[in-house]
Amino acid sequence: PAYLTVAESAQVTEKDHSSLVEFRIPAHVPVERAAFVPGPTPALFSRDVTIRVAPINPAPASDQAAPPAPVATSGNLLRVHSEQDGHRIDEERLGIDAPEVDFETPTQWTITVDNGDDAPLNLAAVKLEMLERRLCFEAAASTQYTLYYGDQALVSPRYDFATLFAPQATAAAATLGPEQPNPAYQARPDDRPFTEKHPALMWVALIAVIALLGGVALRSPRAPSSQNS
Repeated sequence: PAYLTVAESAQVTEKDHSSLVEFRIPAHVPVERAAFVPGPTPALFSRDVTIRVAPINPAPASDQAAPPAPVATSGNLLRVHSEQDGHRIDEERLGIDAPEVDFETPTQWTITVDNGDDAPLNLAAVKLEMLERRLCFEAAASTQYTLYYGDQALVSPRYDFATLFAPQATAAAATLGPEQPNPAYQARPDDRPFTEKHPALMWVALIAVIALLGGVALRSPRAPSSQNS
């Protein structure tokens, strides 16, 4: 698979026996792995890595709901270039799978490399990467196409092309132009019920009804008590 760089940093903070690299990623941006670019030395290393993702300023779904909890995953960085018993061993594992997250707010990514008692790795860069997404369609020659996106009310379409599609080595690659607002955009009408559009009015009406009933109860004459003759 092909990967694209979402964010890259060479700012490494040393804390205790660990190396920390931090990123701030916008909401809903997919990240599939963290890739590391170490220096030439040391030639041999094996370091455990933890990736922690926490939402920034998360808003709870309701007054009673707790904000979403951070998500973490771990892996191992490995580089071996040596010779043992006459056999050459060359192995590198310089990528860690990222946790699957999709928070509604931007996220703080903290990558921690556990160095133990060894010297910290000389990291030239740490990258957060996403899988390359490809949109395939049948295109007519010399035709310009426009890609619209952002309508959350739409669902995925269903075409015969999705079932009959076969990748072609000679397929033409299109390049997206600069992003720009849609001048013909019109917001969809709000089809929610009145009570969902104006939840505060429901509380106002409820308080008014309670106050009215309380006033009626206070003004109602009390029934005279019966006396024994």
